[in-house]
Amino acid sequence: MQRPPCTPDNSILETDLELAAKLDMIASLQINETERGFYLTATFDQPTKAMRKIQDIGLKAMAQTIEQLAENPEKVWYLATRRERHSPRLHRHLGRLNDFMREKYPTEAVILLRNQTWPGKAVVRTRGARAKQSRQQAN
Repeated sequence: MQRPPCTPDNSILETDLELAAKLDMIASLQINETERGFYLTATFDQPTKAMRKIQDIGLKAMAQTIEQLAENPEKVWYLATRRERHSPRLHRHLGRLNDFMREKYPTEAVILLRNQTWPGKAVVRTRGARAKQSRQQAN
């Protein structure tokens, strides 16, 4: 299944996904298996009565986030981190991911999709890396 690349426009933070789970807005959660590990995607339903409660309390930032999530029910959202919004959050162990999801986002069903492509930019490790000198420069 070919998905659009992960960007800040279609990525969601863990706290926002938790809020959506508490409001029963999650339509489906998918675990996508890649060669690198696992990442989560979600789709959302329209908000319920809880949206009115949020607006009554005066939490406008949360209300805007919820409206943005429910804007397009077919849009796929990637679970990302605050530091790296151009790549989904990578999970290496399926069992720990399942336990994490059971605790944070309790839903009836989860879909496991195998052999998926990585939708974000490749992670470049630069810590401790040095530029290679060409043989001409070394001599």
